[in-house]
Formats: sequence, C-alpha cells, structure tokens
Amino acid sequence: MNQEVVKVILECKQDIWSKKDKELFSLVEDFFENSLQTLDFCNALEKCLKRAREKLVVVKSAMTYFEEEKLQIRKQKLDKKLKSLKTLRRVSNCIFVAAFVSVLIFSVVAAAIAAPPVCSKRPTRSNQFNAGWYLHTLVDLNNIRARIDQLDIKIESMLQTADFALRNEDAV
Repeated sequence: MNQEVVKVILECKQDIWSKKDKELFSLVEDFFENSLQTLDFCNALEKCLKRAREKLVVVKSAMTYFEEEKLQIRKQKLDKKLKSLKTLRRVSNCIFVAAFVSVLIFSVVAAAIAAPPVCSKRPTRSNQFNAGWYLHTLVDLNNIRARIDQLDIKIESMLQTADFALRNEDAV
C-alpha cells in the first residue's frame, strides 16, 4: 500500500469513525500503521536482497577469474615439464645412437686388430694361404664398412624423422 493513500483514507474517515466507535477506529489505525511498517520492512529486505545478488555476481566472477588464472599457471608449469621431457628424450636418443654406433665401430676395429698379420719376410705356403685369407678378410671388412655406412645413413634418416615428428607434435 502507498503511505499517502493510507493517510488520506484515515483523514477522510476519521470524522465518520470517530463519532461511531473510537475503538474500531483505533484498531483500523493500528492495522494501517502495522501494514506501513511491514511494507517498509519488505522494501528494505528487497533492497538488501538485490545488493546481495549483485555482490554474489561479483564474487562468482572473481572466483572464476582466480580459478582460470590458477589453471593457466598450472598449464604453464606442465608445458615446461613436457618441453624438458621432450628435450631429455631427444638427448637420450642421441646418446643411445652414438653408443650403438661406437660399439659397432669398436667391434669392427677389434676384429681387424685380432686378424693375423698378412705377410712375413719369406714367402711360404702358409704365408700364401694367409695372404689369401687376408684378401678375403679385406673384402669382408669392405663389405662391413659399406654396411656401416648404410646403417649411418639409416640412423641419420631416423633421427631426422623423429625430430620432424617432435617438432610437428610441438606445433599441435
């Protein structure tokens, strides 16, 4: 109810009601007064609830921003770890390939060193046999060298392919 309307009603009716029944008029007047106070209370409560809703929106927005920022920081840390692990994997692969190639080369060198000498001062039948064996060994060593070169080419190709795949994976 509008307060002004209530006042007008009370002023207009006061003359009529005051003559007939003062108790009834007093009761109606108290009713209107209590209604006005209740209305004021409800209006104040409504304003308070509106402010609470507005503050709730601000708090929710701040919480969302904080959570997003926290997730972004966590993502950055995980990205750094991932990059570090990828680098470690590349280094490990390179070390493994280098070790493998080194072992292979050392095996060939050890076999060459273990081979008996090819010629001696005097040609004998056994020296001639050794010379034939030496030539056969040289052919075998040349074949091994050619295969090592092929293996080096394949390893280099695999490393380039792996690097290419890792770079493309980083881009994705």
